[in-house]
Amino acid sequence: MAGRLYNYSFNQTDTDEVLDKANRARSSTSKTYEVFPVAVGRRARFIYVQVSENGVALSPKKIEEQRQRAAKETEEFEKTAATPINPTSAYKSSWWSYGIKVEKHSRLSNTYWYPRPTDFLLSSEFFAPRRVKLDGRETILLNFRLRPGYVFDKTNVAYPDGIEDYGRAMSQLAGRIWIDAADKVIARLEASPAHEVSTSQAGDTPEPDLALTYQSQRLANGTWVPAAAHYNSYGREDVFWKTPLKRSLIYADFKLFKTTADVEKLEPASSPTP
Repeated sequence: MAGRLYNYSFNQTDTDEVLDKANRARSSTSKTYEVFPVAVGRRARFIYVQVSENGVALSPKKIEEQRQRAAKETEEFEKTAATPINPTSAYKSSWWSYGIKVEKHSRLSNTYWYPRPTDFLLSSEFFAPRRVKLDGRETILLNFRLRPGYVFDKTNVAYPDGIEDYGRAMSQLAGRIWIDAADKVIARLEASPAHEVSTSQAGDTPEPDLALTYQSQRLANGTWVPAAAHYNSYGREDVFWKTPLKRSLIYADFKLFKTTADVEKLEPASSPTP
């Protein structure tokens, strides 16, 4: 699915909220981007063009400036992507899913990570499977927790710095995952500190306001793409690096976009969504 995503352009709305002590939104900032894929050989990235802020469209002049910057960024990427890939990295994972950018504040510096649903597939053990409906589709719902002895290190995390802190936070999380029964993909994932999961996720329906949630959507041609991702460390600062942050990403308007990517171009055969 990660490779197929680079065949599409889409819109992405990023929202960051500041909460008060009662966990109510004190302020909120949102930005909407048009996102375009660009790829050279086995390297690919997304190019972002901001088109609105807080629900208000940017002026035509500002959007044009954004498009010019994006064109320059694309040209620079195409030049640098022709250089050989550094083979010294110990990180070897060849499959992954789209994640959400979070950050750790440390005095005057910040460290950024991208937690992904596939991080949990690698690190967790799964139990209590049952069949449930999600958005009208048959899914297999499983609980998960950290697999005994699993260690987040440079072989399974793509980040050059802060692996210990990232692993310390991720190892405290547990949750639930919905796997689409027909297509065998992640339809939804929820994760929170283990002590929360034991009390709030006993049922089979999705829960709001968790530490991490991911939701996928199925396009008409059978391709699965991101629908939403949410991160909320408020009230969980003891787990998430003493850093309060609430962020959401919403994805929409996926359109097949031809690129020079040497990624999988074959889309699944069209089939109606049940």
